[in-house]
Amino acid sequence: MINKKRALCGLFLIIIIAFAAFAFEIPYILAVNSGGSINPRINVEDFSPKVWMCDHRIVYDDNTEPGRITPAICIATYYTNETACTAGGAVWVDGVCTVPSLTTPADCAAFGNTWTVTNELVERINNYAFEGEQIQWDVLVMDKNKVDQNIDVFGAVGDTRGGSKRPVIEKVNKTVSYCDSTGKLFVPWTHNLVVPKFNTSLGTLVKVNVNGSEFIEINATFENVDPNSGANFTIEYTGGNVSVNFPEKNIALINSGFDVSGSVGKYDNVTDFGGTSGRSLDFMNSSTTNFAGNNLSIYKANSPGENLIIPASSFGSAEIGGLANFNGGVGTMSGANVCVSYTYQVEEAVSPGNNGIEVNCLRIGCNETTNISSCNARIDEENISVCNSSIMDMFSCTLTVETPESMYGEFWINAVAEDSDGNTGMMDENEYWFFNPVVALDIEGSMDFRSADGHDGVRPGTSAYSETMLVGNDADHSSGVLMDMFISGTDFYDSSSSGARCPETNQLTLDNFRYFATNGAYSTVNDLQVGTRSGSIARNRDGEGYVNIGYGIGFNNPHPFYDGYEIIQQQKVGPYYTANILAPGAEMALTFKLTLPEPCQGNFDTGSIYFWGEAI
Repeated sequence: MINKKRALCGLFLIIIIAFAAFAFEIPYILAVNSGGSINPRINVEDFSPKVWMCDHRIVYDDNTEPGRITPAICIATYYTNETACTAGGAVWVDGVCTVPSLTTPADCAAFGNTWTVTNELVERINNYAFEGEQIQWDVLVMDKNKVDQNIDVFGAVGDTRGGSKRPVIEKVNKTVSYCDSTGKLFVPWTHNLVVPKFNTSLGTLVKVNVNGSEFIEINATFENVDPNSGANFTIEYTGGNVSVNFPEKNIALINSGFDVSGSVGKYDNVTDFGGTSGRSLDFMNSSTTNFAGNNLSIYKANSPGENLIIPASSFGSAEIGGLANFNGGVGTMSGANVCVSYTYQVEEAVSPGNNGIEVNCLRIGCNETTNISSCNARIDEENISVCNSSIMDMFSCTLTVETPESMYGEFWINAVAEDSDGNTGMMDENEYWFFNPVVALDIEGSMDFRSADGHDGVRPGTSAYSETMLVGNDADHSSGVLMDMFISGTDFYDSSSSGARCPETNQLTLDNFRYFATNGAYSTVNDLQVGTRSGSIARNRDGEGYVNIGYGIGFNNPHPFYDGYEIIQQQKVGPYYTANILAPGAEMALTFKLTLPEPCQGNFDTGSIYFWGEAI
């Protein structure tokens, strides 16, 4: 019963729909399949490369002048992979198996290992580097579009963070000129010469030059038309004037006037202002003006389109006498012109900026088994712990400091990755270095000895003291170069033939000299007296705190300077005596003592005391 009711209801509904479709003429389709499609829009992100610095960052020395410390490591060459190395109790570092517990060449060799000098510049504590020294990073690079041979990873050096180089901007002089002219006009006339004032939006006005010229031309013509007799004539030109009121200077060209007299014959029947009955006379005067503007402000426009107005005028007068009947007269024409040249200064890029590329990095590779934990790679909150070699790779970047001609001063450096579309990424850790700083010492004062009682010269058998002199670190101020200070000297001789002897020969030996030095809280009063000077002579200080001086004509020549030739041996930290180190601009004060032997005579003026500073 229920099913029939449902069937009847369904039939009634179909009838109603069919009737409605017929009544309103709406087409309908029954029992036919239909479908459609859409095209999705998928834009793949143009991913900018990501660069992370790993734990390998090393500064290397240049192999030409090693410092106090030459680090070395013991390498277990028989372990060729990290797994075997660590299993054997060694440490895998930068692709080699090291044995840190073996700290001497002998101990290292005893176990069949290899002692290797690393040349790491472990002494450098400030950001300065010299030609040939190197900064090296290992970096991890990701590009989600793809990491292939089209990606360029390089060490960049520049004047902005990231190593980019700004355009080199220089001040350049340019010139713009404007001219105006009256042309040639019959006198009298007045005229304003008009030239634009300097448009200050062009640049900075640095120079103005005004050039002008003025002229006046006089033409006197007459023809005696009396057919019966000749005549005498006079032409009196009473003066002509061209006046130009230039800025800062008024110029007046004045024709001083002239008188001309003579005679002509009777009319020759041709009015040509020539022949036997006529004359044509020409006179001309001109001048030029050239001066530099002193008050530049009067040449500058205060508003767009403002002009410089230069008034000019001219007049003249003449009389012709003695001829009763004639044709002709006197014509005067004149003119003036002016040119104003503005020299202005603008800043222009004389060389374009660029990405600062200096060295291409070496692809060293990584894969899913490579330990990249030290790179701390992450994108936002995503921590990346596995190297996906399809979109990631590792590179080693070694930047070598070039000569001062191309690398001098302060630079930002970084490792940068650039893909084929020009997208770039760089390490977060920018570095700021001073390359090839000037290293110099400043010595102020002289080594003049005075006697204790003030008499002239040093008395044999006594001690004399010099004026206190200053020895300073004169390296580039902002370079941060620390100088380790040393002293050496030679014997002294009399350069003249004076029969010198002190006490047994014509030589004043260096061991007669000592010095006292102070640097901040430290002095040679408590000098540690470490090492020897001149090979076998022990470094020593006397009761006054004066220290002896070792022989030396060059750094480490003829004997090593370390632990022996320092100026002050105090406050030793590691291999260095911190009291002996000078920062840029810092100075030590030194006073010398000469103990003159007895007997002694001569003028010992030939010999040297040397001061040495080594950048550490």
